[in-house]
Amino acid sequence: MTISRYLPLLILIWAVNAVADDVRPYSLQTSVDREIAQIVARPSLGLDDLFRIAELANPELAVARTDVLIRTGRMSQAGLYPNPELSFAMEEVSVDDPAFNKRKVELSQAILIGGRRGAAVDAARAEVDRVLETEQEARREIYGRIHAWWANQLHYREAEAEITDLAVEAERTLDMARTRFEARAAPEAHVTRALLELYDVETARQDLERRRVRSAAEAGVVFGGVDVPPERIRGSLDSALGAGDPLPDDATGGTDHPSLRAARRGVEAAEARLETARKERIPDLNLFVAYGRSGPDAEHFWEGGVSLPLPLFHRNQGRVAETASLVIRARIEERLAVDGLAAALTSARADHRTLRTQLDRLAGDIEPAAERALTQARVAYRSGRLAFLELVDAQRTFMDVRLRILALRLDLALAEADLMGLLGAGPYALEGEER
Repeated sequence: MTISRYLPLLILIWAVNAVADDVRPYSLQTSVDREIAQIVARPSLGLDDLFRIAELANPELAVARTDVLIRTGRMSQAGLYPNPELSFAMEEVSVDDPAFNKRKVELSQAILIGGRRGAAVDAARAEVDRVLETEQEARREIYGRIHAWWANQLHYREAEAEITDLAVEAERTLDMARTRFEARAAPEAHVTRALLELYDVETARQDLERRRVRSAAEAGVVFGGVDVPPERIRGSLDSALGAGDPLPDDATGGTDHPSLRAARRGVEAAEARLETARKERIPDLNLFVAYGRSGPDAEHFWEGGVSLPLPLFHRNQGRVAETASLVIRARIEERLAVDGLAAALTSARADHRTLRTQLDRLAGDIEPAAERALTQARVAYRSGRLAFLELVDAQRTFMDVRLRILALRLDLALAEADLMGLLGAGPYALEGEER
């Protein structure tokens, strides 16, 4: 029975495997593209839809996942035992009689002692755990950027409607000024001043458009080149956390932030590498066995033995010192992560409370008063009982209040996004956790 009989089958198997290697990535990418197209084609897109697009297309998340695969491969490699070595040798060949020689086949195997292999596997596994948390940290950061982009799209929509309304108000004042100027009841300066107010509204519209263009460029990065139509974004800038403060200062969600988990896993990985370095001070034990023939009569013989390097000079002391220092650094980084998150939480809570108070005050008390003042000023100006500059001042106050409310609504939404991102609440909760 020869291998030639099976050669066509072997070639067929090789060809199928080669084709499969080419088809599988293509099929996977096709499936991803199909899912993205289905999401983008929906009549409205919520925050969860945007997160899913990022999962499928964001390059930073793809890199983070690749890093996990790299560390997983290293963990698999760390668990492999050294290969045995097979050698053939001719020894003690006589110069006078070439037929007198010693031929042997030797099999040798390195034996790992002292638990070095187990320590290496543990260190590699700890590194996998660390990069898994790093992946979650990257995901949390990207979700935060998407949340901000989403809030900005809703803000642009509100701002466009608001600016349109304010332009109507400015046009009304301009018409009033022109009417009085044409009736020779007011100077042309009133018309000029009204035109300037309308110009300010148009400038706000142009600024809004400039921010939209910049936002579109940011979307191209965070969504990996996927064209997400902002006009189909759904949602509201109304407070997502409800009335009061549902996230008190003693909430513990922040202690489980991915950055803290990654820092803790970093300490564990550093400690595991230190243990590996200590185990590596014990050298490998090498066993060998050989069979051969010697002499003109081809006498059979067996050999066997064991060798063990003596750790007199090289005891891996440099590596031990290095990894011990890495453990110290990892613990410092963990402390920095804890302190940094605590500071970020304190700042985010303060921002959230301040912005909520400002918005409630502005929208609840000041906006109605400004609107009443503008209405009263128009009536008084038509009747000639009020100077035009006072009307303009009332209009400018009203416009300023409305634009401030718009900005505060956006700032509060972004502050809530920061707070929920730090605490892992709302849309940032992992699958299976309470949102």
